[in-house]
Amino acid sequence: MKKLFFPFLILSIVITEVTAQDKELSIKEAVMGQWTSLAAENIPQLNWIPESNFYIFQKDDALFTSSAKSNKTDTLITLKELNKISDLDEEDALEDLPSTNWLDETLFSFSHNNSVYKLNPFEKTLFEENNDKYVEPLSPIEFLPGDKEKFIWHSRKDGYNHIYLYTTDGRQLEQLTEGEWEVVENSTQFDENGKHLYYVST
Repeated sequence: MKKLFFPFLILSIVITEVTAQDKELSIKEAVMGQWTSLAAENIPQLNWIPESNFYIFQKDDALFTSSAKSNKTDTLITLKELNKISDLDEEDALEDLPSTNWLDETLFSFSHNNSVYKLNPFEKTLFEENNDKYVEPLSPIEFLPGDKEKFIWHSRKDGYNHIYLYTTDGRQLEQLTEGEWEVVENSTQFDENGKHLYYVST
């Protein structure tokens, strides 16, 4: 067994050395490479959100958030939304996303034209409903169990109180109930699996 061990050890060393030689760099390549080919990818505004497991980064005209525990990425805020929330008029509007400074897990600040703004990007207008006669929201929105990207909303926009399914970007997916009758306000309830929605109607 000893006779087989040494040749194997020598062979392993030779293979390791040959492999390592393929990765050798000159001093010039190593020094210059740290700014070029060997440099880490530049990710604008890569920061941890304080007191959380989430981090943010910029891509194009939007800030995204992701968790260290998953690969899911969500849009946090876009340049257009930031201008709208900040009440910046067209002449004073931001042309690019500013550098952000996170103050806590929900609030960040940024500077623009000698002013400092503080915003909570997690508080967004999901959608707006307008009616020439009236809008009477008596029931709160309800997110689908296990899916925080969709919610149900009660509306009388067709003349009767019915349930509609929306996404958090304001798109109406479908009208869940319809007819010349009404869903009773605050009567909706999902089952334990979130697969069925129960309600009381007139």
